[in-house]
Amino acid sequence: MMRVEAQEALQKSTFRWRPIGPAKLNLDYRSSKQQGGMQMTNSFPHHPPLRILRLKQLSERIGLARSTIYDRMNKNSQRYDPSFPRPIKLGAMAIGWIDSDVTIWLEHRISDVQRQLE
Repeated sequence: MMRVEAQEALQKSTFRWRPIGPAKLNLDYRSSKQQGGMQMTNSFPHHPPLRILRLKQLSERIGLARSTIYDRMNKNSQRYDPSFPRPIKLGAMAIGWIDSDVTIWLEHRISDVQRQLE
């Protein structure tokens, strides 16, 4: 079941695997204190490492509190943002956000603000 969820998360993200031949994936799980989260590296040099942000790291990165982050994901909230990156399930009680999705969301927010100022 976890493999299916991981495949769905990769399909929804902007990160795409396009292996030539059999894929060799080296999962390198480092503690979040050492490397700032889980990282997956692959044997294909043209793909950046996939980085997963946990809630605390996401909060620090985008400058929003935990409750605001969950409000952005809640369709019934006044703060709901349909463009906010969706979390992926990492385990039974753990979720994380794909770093590249968060970066794209931030870039869109910045460009929207810049367009409004013009």
